[in-house]
Amino acid sequence: MRKRSKVFLLRILKKVTFPIITIVIIGISFVPTVFHLKYYVFAFCLFALPFICTFSYKGAGIFHPGDLPLFAFLLLSGINVFFARDLYVACHAYLTITLPLFCLYYTLATGIIYMKEFTILSKVICISSILVGSYALFECFFSTNPIYEKMLPNEMFNHYIKIFTRPLSTQGNPVVLGTYMLGSLAFHIPMLHVKKKKWWIAGFIGIIVSIVVILETLSRQVFIGLIGMGVVYYILRRKYKLLVSISCVFIALIIICSLLPHPFNRFGVQGLFSNRARGIISDYRLDRCVMTGKMLKDKPFTGIGLNHFRILFDDYYSGKDSRNSFEFMIADNMYLTIAAETGIFGLLGFIALLLSIFFKIQKVFAVFSADRYNRVVFTALVSCLCGILLNMAAYELFYWPNQYVFLCLLIGFVEGLYRHTSKKRLSIQQRSS
Repeated sequence: MRKRSKVFLLRILKKVTFPIITIVIIGISFVPTVFHLKYYVFAFCLFALPFICTFSYKGAGIFHPGDLPLFAFLLLSGINVFFARDLYVACHAYLTITLPLFCLYYTLATGIIYMKEFTILSKVICISSILVGSYALFECFFSTNPIYEKMLPNEMFNHYIKIFTRPLSTQGNPVVLGTYMLGSLAFHIPMLHVKKKKWWIAGFIGIIVSIVVILETLSRQVFIGLIGMGVVYYILRRKYKLLVSISCVFIALIIICSLLPHPFNRFGVQGLFSNRARGIISDYRLDRCVMTGKMLKDKPFTGIGLNHFRILFDDYYSGKDSRNSFEFMIADNMYLTIAAETGIFGLLGFIALLLSIFFKIQKVFAVFSADRYNRVVFTALVSCLCGILLNMAAYELFYWPNQYVFLCLLIGFVEGLYRHTSKKRLSIQQRSS
């Protein structure tokens, strides 16, 4: 009787989880961020429903011993809430960060979405990102975006349309759009290894559109994330000749961009590393490092409170630029934000989570060494995750719900594959013994 009930719950879990994850993917692709922020309660309910089903299914492996780093991050990053100046702001930020991660992590950790379902989801993301990217290219060519001109006023659109059209598409910000396109590459690559030619064509078009849109956003950190993703992908695939070729292409692109006028020189040597605008080693970036140090000095263990960098910006800023607008009253670096807002406790929790993820990645590769398609899929996920982690050094990714949910999905997929391969490895050991 108990076995029948488990089978019944498993069927319900499959029927509920897959459509909801599909809806989530479509939502982060086409629904502008302003709606996610305004109706976050409905989003939480959407994440919670498959988790509740997962929790009901006792064989799903809730609260696995390997999840301790996740709980360390969830708990340690919440201590700051009790010491924040604005309790409501910090608590709201904490819930918007922890609930999607917790629910999606455990929903996908069950392995209920494995290769067959993952391939279908890859097709959904492939088509969605091609549409989002095509709309971005339309925006670039015609310097117009009806979403922000007629329906949802956006100051960034008005700013970028006057200087040089940096597309926002449905994502509301060029950098955020770049992150979305970077993340979608993890789902385009597997399409190149499916049997049907039409999906191979869709995957190829998706890769081209994603790379072109990333370059059109003129985001230096997304560009660096793209380079990092490519390097990791070809190293893990052991395609060293292709790695050298791709590296030469990127180096040539950087050199060419160095010789071109603004805005293309943003991808040149001067644009990436010089002390101008918001380059990687500019005064703008260094000032935020100094501010983070001051905040940690004041509250080393608990931090100043989630989403408080902007609130306390004027208390800690001592730079020369007096034109800091509301948009730039941030650390503009998720790692600095975590350190300043959650303190040493939260930073250590996040580091523990990342280390556990990479430990699990290494274990999965040991099992997938002889399985070509599964290895390609997992390599794409891992390289994309690395690219987004690099990209996080450019803005507060955790506070952009679309991209943060994308990150949670990648972490959940990695955990699901890890648990599946752990069971597979255990069964092989039992047979051999």
